[in-house]
Amino acid sequence: MSYRNPEQVVDTQSGQYIRQMQQSVASSFEKLSNKISAENKERARKNEIMLREAEKRSEAAAQSIYQAQSKNKSIDFNGLNEQVNILNSIYKIPANERSQEDKNFIRNMQYAGTHISDVLQNTSAGQAEYIEKRSIPMGNQGGFSLANKPENLEALDILYGFKDAPGRKEARYDMSGADGPVMYIDVYNKDNKLVGSIINKDMSSIAQPEYVPNLSKQTTDTQKEIEDQLDLNAITSLAYANSEPKQFKGPGGTVYYTRLPDKEYIKNQARTKTDSVIIGLSTDEAITFYNDVLSKGKMDMPQKSSWSQQRGEDGNLIPDPDLVKIQEAYLNYVVDTNVKFNTSKNFGTKKPSDYKPSEGDKKFARTADAAIGIANDIRGYATNKVIPNDVAVNFGAGTETIRKSEYIEPTKEGGMGKFIIETVNNKNEITDIEINLNTAQGRKKLAQALISGGEGSSETKGIKIDQVLKELSRKISVTGKGKYDNLNK
Repeated sequence: MSYRNPEQVVDTQSGQYIRQMQQSVASSFEKLSNKISAENKERARKNEIMLREAEKRSEAAAQSIYQAQSKNKSIDFNGLNEQVNILNSIYKIPANERSQEDKNFIRNMQYAGTHISDVLQNTSAGQAEYIEKRSIPMGNQGGFSLANKPENLEALDILYGFKDAPGRKEARYDMSGADGPVMYIDVYNKDNKLVGSIINKDMSSIAQPEYVPNLSKQTTDTQKEIEDQLDLNAITSLAYANSEPKQFKGPGGTVYYTRLPDKEYIKNQARTKTDSVIIGLSTDEAITFYNDVLSKGKMDMPQKSSWSQQRGEDGNLIPDPDLVKIQEAYLNYVVDTNVKFNTSKNFGTKKPSDYKPSEGDKKFARTADAAIGIANDIRGYATNKVIPNDVAVNFGAGTETIRKSEYIEPTKEGGMGKFIIETVNNKNEITDIEINLNTAQGRKKLAQALISGGEGSSETKGIKIDQVLKELSRKISVTGKGKYDNLNK
């Protein structure tokens, strides 16, 4: 075997491959660069559009808010600009990158104009009433109670601009919550001290003032009813029967006789009516009226949410001592503040003994009193939710007595309720009867049974059913809701 040098292989292709590869890479990079550049341009274009749209949306929201706040120039809304700036910055964030708080902020700002308008509307709605009642001396009917805290009134005086009370009002916002926009109105006094804030449209964080109920109309109407009932212009009125006659000399020495109306007699006639006025008030209203008006500002009766519902061994409701105290004070107030109840009647030159009430006068007074008494009994049954045992009734089968009763609450506010009662006659026969006091027919049925069952007594003879029904239908306008005067609100 002969030895030969190995053949040398010459590479003539690698350089070409490398050059081709380099060209390919360069070409790909150029294409990639062009693509990236195009994408950047498109992104920039979209960003520009997004910014313009963000500004438009921010401006729209701002305009809605500005329109709302422009309705009240007395409130400083400068903090609103910051909220609009925040909104604009959030809009510039891509939608898929926004936090939940960002989303809440956008949504709340969209509704901020409506919300601010509601707050301002609510504030304006209360302004007229506040200024009207604030102008009444404190402690008087229809004005503010003396129990109000001065600091609360200071905040409200500034808020409503009562007598140009010195201070300022500044709006503050929270648009990040999930429950909707919140606007605060912070109230500062003349010393720049925060004295109160209003949160949302319910104005819940500034304590609302306590008003004194205005019973002027109820008092006047009650006095007029009693005047008509007593017929004080007639010298035969029973209101003069037990009062001592007094003499006075007129011109020429003529002797005249006068008598003052018997106040205790008047009170007995008025008690049912005056009691019903107080019962027509809520517990806090009645106590406020007592403290400010009836006790002449002594403020000695603590507030409570409701009257006592304690019952005795017989199941009857024990009257709340405070309620009884208020009713007695109001009765005295009605009688003491009426001029006719405190003015002497001139009987002329004849002795008052010559003017005795007729039997007809006496009979009418008795039957009228009895009708009021029966109506008051029916009201009391509804209030106490029980008819006492042994009450005499006659539902058409002869005189019976109430054995027991079951009260059913009314389905509608202001109703008197129903009773399922058991009656027993002298043969020990038991009968179940349903009485629906929510209806006029039901009240008439019970009234007739009470009148008929009491025919043996002189007090009920001659009573007409329409007298009782008229008294029962009388409503109290203290609340303006026309509830029966026996029922608490």
